[in-house]
Parts: sequence; structure tokens; C-alpha cells
Amino acid sequence: EVIGNQATQAGSISIQPGEVLAVVGDGGNWLYLYARTHSDLYTPTLTGVANITTLTLKRATWERIGNKVNVDLVVDAEPTSNNTQTTFGIDFPLAQAIGNDYEVIGMGHSVDGTANQHGLAVYGDAANDRAECTYYETHGATDTLNIHFSYMIDA
Repeated sequence: EVIGNQATQAGSISIQPGEVLAVVGDGGNWLYLYARTHSDLYTPTLTGVANITTLTLKRATWERIGNKVNVDLVVDAEPTSNNTQTTFGIDFPLAQAIGNDYEVIGMGHSVDGTANQHGLAVYGDAANDRAECTYYETHGATDTLNIHFSYMIDA
């Protein structure tokens, strides 16, 4: 992207925290600057809230695009009881105070190859400034869960 006025060679650029600024040339006298997103692996703290015996993180990644953060996780969740609502918390990769549960939006699904597969919902836990994942456990065994959620951070 050309920044500013080519005739006067004046211009400016601003980037958000966590973004990377790349500089490339075209073989001539001009350099081009552009900002791109940032992404990485992370290790969230997983906290049992209801009906959880064990939580095991298999993989977690995050990506920031502007002020939006997208998170993807694979988690093994072992419930305490069968046929019970099951809930656990997931820390954010980039800390953010949230005021309402709807400031986090997400979903997921168990990936076990059985008839006991189920969907799950992800929403904000405003009291603890984190995401919360909930589903109805149907078979009392460990589930591998694919989870995705998004939230906004302050600039």
C-alpha cells in the first residue's frame, strides 16, 4: 500500500500493538510498507467450572486482526458425571476486561467418532475476564473438543 503522497514523499502509518510492519522494495527507488496480522501458539489456563474431572490442552492458536482476536483450541475434557451440563473456563491469549458475557462469541463440537457427539457454546465470563465453554455431557467419557471463539480488545 502506498502511504501518503508520492509527489511530496510525505505520509504516515500507524499500526496496532501486536501487528508487524513489513518493508519491501520494488527494485526501484520506492519502498512499500504494510501491516499484517499476528498469530501464535499459546497455552491457556483451563479451569473446571462444573462437572469437570480433567482438562487436557492438545493445541491452542490465536490470531489478531486489528482489534479482533480469533482463538482455536483442541481440548480433551473428562466429565465427572453423565447426562450433566459441563462447563470450563479458557483464558484469553491477549488479556481483555469484558463487561458482558456476549462480548465473546464462539462454538465448537466434540470430534469423537461415536453417536455421542455434541455441540458446545462459548461465551464470555465477565466475572473472570475469560471465555467459558459449556455443553451437555451425554456419555460420561472423555471428549475431544474442537473450539473456536472471538473477542475484541482495546486498541
